[in-house]
Amino acid sequence: MIWIRVSEFILKQRNYLLALFVVISAFASWKASEIKIAFNPGKILPSTDSTFINYQNFKQKFGEDGTVMVVGVKTADLFEPTFYQNWKNLHQRLEKTTGVKQVLSIAGFVSLKKDTINKSFTVFNNTKKTGELNLDSLGKALYQLPFYQGILYNDNHTATIMAVTLDSNVLKSSAKIALVNDIEKQVNEFESKQKVTVHLSGLPYIKTVLSSLVAKEFALFFGLSILISAFILWLFFRKISSIIYPLILVIFGVVWSLAFMVLAGYDITLLTGIIAPLMVIIGVPNSILIINSYRFEYVKTRNQRESLLATIQKNTLTTFIANLTTAIGFGVLYFTDSNVLQEFGITAAVGVMLTWLICVCVLPVILSFLAPRVLKITLPENKMDVVTLLLNWVTKVVLNQQRWVYGFVTVIVLVAVFGVSKLKTNGFVVDDLPKSNKVYADLKFFENTFNGVLPLEFDIATRKGNSIIKLSTLNKIETLEKTVKENPAFGKSISINSAIKYASQTFYNGKPEYYRVPNQMEAGFILAYSANSGKKNNMLKNFVDSTKSSTRVTFQM
Repeated sequence: MIWIRVSEFILKQRNYLLALFVVISAFASWKASEIKIAFNPGKILPSTDSTFINYQNFKQKFGEDGTVMVVGVKTADLFEPTFYQNWKNLHQRLEKTTGVKQVLSIAGFVSLKKDTINKSFTVFNNTKKTGELNLDSLGKALYQLPFYQGILYNDNHTATIMAVTLDSNVLKSSAKIALVNDIEKQVNEFESKQKVTVHLSGLPYIKTVLSSLVAKEFALFFGLSILISAFILWLFFRKISSIIYPLILVIFGVVWSLAFMVLAGYDITLLTGIIAPLMVIIGVPNSILIINSYRFEYVKTRNQRESLLATIQKNTLTTFIANLTTAIGFGVLYFTDSNVLQEFGITAAVGVMLTWLICVCVLPVILSFLAPRVLKITLPENKMDVVTLLLNWVTKVVLNQQRWVYGFVTVIVLVAVFGVSKLKTNGFVVDDLPKSNKVYADLKFFENTFNGVLPLEFDIATRKGNSIIKLSTLNKIETLEKTVKENPAFGKSISINSAIKYASQTFYNGKPEYYRVPNQMEAGFILAYSANSGKKNNMLKNFVDSTKSSTRVTFQM
């Protein structure tokens, strides 16, 4: 039989196998040390999914989304001199930080001015010479601009936001952790100086925290799985050698799996982060089965070589089938259209089989070098431990209480089916964080004060160029915005209408009541002023594509 030959080969070539294992493990350890955390995880949706296609088209038109990190603080004295100066200092320091593209706050907002000579709008920074300005006047000027309400200040003027736009290229690399940490450090310095609570949020910040969490929990879960497995091995064998060697082998199973990830070009994601504990809990049962079988065989034959040959012959096929079916279960994820699931499925499948190979080939070799007394292999005694008593009880129940077994399983199945029917799906951004986490608490702060800061984007496309700025289209967008904001989950919306309303207010010398979509007669004049403003002062360029046939509407959620 093939398994007889396999068992004889393993024991006959044990020195070469052990040397080969050491060499491969050394190489795998070197490659595994290069494993990285995924800072821009692969797509979950398949490429053919309509949502994914729309998202890609949106980024092509309007650029990367989710690049804004927000800093929020609640205070009734937004324009109190000390607070404002410290806030302005923070604004200016962040602007100079490498990786920050733009900062918007009450210490650096701009306003439109009407140029009647050139019939255009110009952009004016009200805050450049703050020291020479009356801060009360500056505050009143800001509160006269509804465009910034819900963006820079909340409805009752008791909280403010600093929006920090980050470089999208930095966000795709490991440098984003250093950048976010640098911003957080500067914010903490302001917090200590001003003695107020400052809140951080935004997709870049949340994603960075989750990335850091992956790294921490990877080590945490791996360590816990090792400890729990060691405890289980101790319960079974009560011998140090029977604990240490199996754990060493499954640890190298993890190392080999990580090395495979590096060679395949994969990084650690939230999903592949469970590969390490997964290999441990799959590899340890293999070791338990082999060691336990060896102990029983030795009790029967009292011959180490014969016992090991019998152990390999009896358990190789059994463990191979068990591990192969497990690997297939993971491997089928390769046939999904999700990169994240594909990487996890392939890595788990390969890791399972590598861990099995290590246990089957190397563990018997290690056992062959150990004297049987090291494992405390003795003839069975009448005294039985708790595990044996439990297994004997299970055996009696299965053989003698079949009706109760069937009834119990039936009840469990019915309860499970009912439970499955109650399952719901969700896509919470911070569902991986406990409610006590600061990120979760800060997100709630922004929800309570600004109706949220996470973006929901609409891409509105027309069939002809320049038709997006037609008054009929603008009125439809206005209807959309009002309809969506009837839902309390949504807050401020930013769109081409916001810019045109601001232009309308500016056209009428800054009167807040004219912050509205202009009528047919006014629209021509206002749009002409906007067109004459040039690219630098044209606010519409941030909301429409190059053909002016598509526009974006962003809601805070």
